[in-house]
Amino acid sequence: MPELIAASLPDWLPAAVRHYLDHTEDGTSLRALARREGLHASTILRQVRRFEARRDDPLMDEALTAMTEGESDFQRL
Repeated sequence: MPELIAASLPDWLPAAVRHYLDHTEDGTSLRALARREGLHASTILRQVRRFEARRDDPLMDEALTAMTEGESDFQRL
């Protein structure tokens, strides 16, 4: 995982969320994520699409935004 996002994310965060944030925030390609994780590119694509759809929920959008901005409230959980 790229150092910028990886350092600011809590350990308890699911891998699918990390993949989504790596792709959207860092611009890591789906194929690169798949190679790194040992998964098929379509698996990563489905994970990314699932969290893109969840961003329509204001609470989920706020949580993901807070994680990428490095707010410390998530680090304490």
